[in-house]
Amino acid sequence: MLALIPSITSALALAVLLALIYAYRRISSNRELASTAAYYGCEECPKYPRNLESELLKARTEASNNGTLMDLYMAQFALYGKIWEENLCGSRIINTMDLRNVQHVISAMTFVDWGKESTAYAEPFFGRGIFSLNGVEWRHALKVVVPAFSKTEGSLDVDSMVRHVDRFISMIPRDGSTTDIELPLRKLFLDSLTEFLLGESIDSQIEGDPNHSADILHALDDTLAGVEKRRQMTRFQRFLHNYDKIWKDACRTVHSYIDIHVQRALREMPTTPEKAGHQSSARYLLLHSMAQHTPDPISLRFQVLQVFIPARDTTAIMLSKAIFHLARTPDIWTQLRAESMALGDRRLTGEDVDKFNPLRWYEYDTEKQAQWQFVPFLGGPRICPAKQQVLTQAVYLLVRMTREFKRIENGDPVEVLKESRNGVKVAFAAA
Repeated sequence: MLALIPSITSALALAVLLALIYAYRRISSNRELASTAAYYGCEECPKYPRNLESELLKARTEASNNGTLMDLYMAQFALYGKIWEENLCGSRIINTMDLRNVQHVISAMTFVDWGKESTAYAEPFFGRGIFSLNGVEWRHALKVVVPAFSKTEGSLDVDSMVRHVDRFISMIPRDGSTTDIELPLRKLFLDSLTEFLLGESIDSQIEGDPNHSADILHALDDTLAGVEKRRQMTRFQRFLHNYDKIWKDACRTVHSYIDIHVQRALREMPTTPEKAGHQSSARYLLLHSMAQHTPDPISLRFQVLQVFIPARDTTAIMLSKAIFHLARTPDIWTQLRAESMALGDRRLTGEDVDKFNPLRWYEYDTEKQAQWQFVPFLGGPRICPAKQQVLTQAVYLLVRMTREFKRIENGDPVEVLKESRNGVKVAFAAA
């Protein structure tokens, strides 16, 4: 019994030491924050009651499950104001809907003062890449991804895009019957993205699904759902990871799919100037461009994955929501159709170059100044590098659809909040 006393004493001493270190760091951090706030004249924002934290977590979980999370946030902003603080499972979180806060955090001038929240909960799936890094590591990832996308602005494979859109439009009924185009849109942009990014389309729109794209889509959904669960559990996410076999299997499926193309790209990397010249004259692939800067297969996998996931999801969701609302405002569809039918070659110098019209510059400046009013691609140094490509694909698809169908009708009375639980049920009338 006496022999155990030194061990117990040592354990207690270690526990006390760790507690003191934690307390010291916490006090130092709070003092630094208070000093910075005083320097800039910042006031304390309203705080969510600490004794109601468990109810907040429960309310968010329920709202996520029934599709009313945005309603919950809007109710909380209405109660606490445009900016308020919470302490969720030990993590301090400041929620804001104030445009000035958002612009300040992501603007170029103040970016060095800010980083992203910890994304450790997603690291087993996403790894370390442009959307999860900070500081020097983030700047390196930026140098890999942004130049690659800059080259694509002038090298968009039109033939590839036309082929995938043709398949999508051919599957839309022309007899006026209602159809849900949410999944077809996801398949369209999955096919387009995989060909542009990886060099080989997964061809999910082809009958019979020869490349087992349904398994990839299902695994992608499972991984992203698991990431969101881990985000909500904050510091307790590691316990969920240890027992979530579905998530681990889904991560393994997606990683294996990306790894096949990564290994091929690394094998195809030119080893001589002559081979490099031959590759530069071939069709441009984003994966090849990224592989030149990231020879490590695991690092390259995660860099590719952090481009693949947002490009696959967000473009399809954006077009789904656009068509969802266009079906409820047929007059705007008619207007878009009239504009798309009038498209054609225009004078290189513009329509009214011979007229004195200073307002054209005012309109341009107004549009430029309004960029912070609509930020689907964020802004500042973390602006989405694929912005121009996404807009080009979206405009092309809408122009093609308005030319093919003279009318669109709503087939579902449900209103959309973030993503329609019931899909995008619409009916088209062929032109």
